[in-house]
Amino acid sequence: MDLLKVEIARHRDKLIKLSKLSVDQVDTNIDLFCSRIKFVDTIILSNEQIESAIEITKDIDINDSLFVALASYLNAKLWTGDIKLAKGLTQKRIDLVITTNDVYFLYKKSMN
Repeated sequence: MDLLKVEIARHRDKLIKLSKLSVDQVDTNIDLFCSRIKFVDTIILSNEQIESAIEITKDIDINDSLFVALASYLNAKLWTGDIKLAKGLTQKRIDLVITTNDVYFLYKKSMN
């Protein structure tokens, strides 16, 4: 299962509303982003990695545990707009998150 694709689909209407783009423009952008992402199945995670992520996220949002486990496994940043998750991980001194605001700032900076 591609967790990212499921998550994007879950928030598609919100993306359309916030971006003020047409449905076709949002879908085109989603396709563009997805074409540049290497999707990794969570089956590669060990039980220990999943259990560790559950422990980390249990008092933040346990539903994000697989995202945290996968980002940790890949030694990659977890791109999220979930402020509760970002703050919770930061408070635990877990430097794993890049927020949508961070990505937007980096994008704008690269355009100069």
